[in-house]
Amino acid sequence: GKYEGNLNQFAESIRLFQEEWALTNGTTTPGFIDTEEAKLIFFACEKARATREVALVYGDLGSGKTEAGFEYCNRNPAHSHYFRFMSGEAYGSFLRTFGRSLGLTQRSTDALKEAIFNKLRRKKTTLIFIDEFHLPFTTTNDRIALKCTEFIRDLRDILDCGVVICGTKVIPKLLKTSFWASALEQIVDRGNTIVNLRKRTTAKGLGGFFTYYNLPEKPNEEAGRLINDILRQHSLRKLVFCLRDGARAAGNRGERYSWDHFIDAYVINKGLNHSDD
Repeated sequence: GKYEGNLNQFAESIRLFQEEWALTNGTTTPGFIDTEEAKLIFFACEKARATREVALVYGDLGSGKTEAGFEYCNRNPAHSHYFRFMSGEAYGSFLRTFGRSLGLTQRSTDALKEAIFNKLRRKKTTLIFIDEFHLPFTTTNDRIALKCTEFIRDLRDILDCGVVICGTKVIPKLLKTSFWASALEQIVDRGNTIVNLRKRTTAKGLGGFFTYYNLPEKPNEEAGRLINDILRQHSLRKLVFCLRDGARAAGNRGERYSWDHFIDAYVINKGLNHSDD
């Protein structure tokens, strides 16, 4: 129910929560759990691979894009490669990061580019998943962003492989109104698969997360309301964090995890953020 304790009681709750956190550190977030969003991303990967085309995936922060892309490549290592852009990297640093993802150490730009293409050919890679694609456009300059874009286009054209471009909802805006629109259009024009991961508003299809924590499949009324609030105001990632917090508290108390533990964890975390009052 609603937390109605005074300030001293609340401080004691925080202290106990900290102790429970430290003592139950083995209870963490789950590994990969299939969701409707993941199924859509897997479909985009399979289609891009089969047709040797480019697919575009974008959505809100914390919607599981990275986890799904990484999981697909992890399940299919013989033909898939996962790469994640890093924030603020110059073009040379970007190439070195890409090279390291393949175990390459060449330093010069030309030698590294050739080594990347050769390694992907030898691996017979037919799908490259490019994650955080928005970062060169939002954290570097025009010249770097364009060179990174052209390199990815070359990967697809020269290797004749499928490419999935994944990022936040910045991407469709860049396609329409930005300085880079024409260059980006040359990439996305190489396919017709676009997955727009819309923001979640309910817990439908999230039963796998509840099962992981041995929670009843159907939340009680108050927990259901809080879950929907978390999904609407924040993200699936935030929901998983709160599920984890409740599990740690229940484990330390030697109690079976219930939705009441989840509610308690939510209330304590909410109380730390006075801006929500």
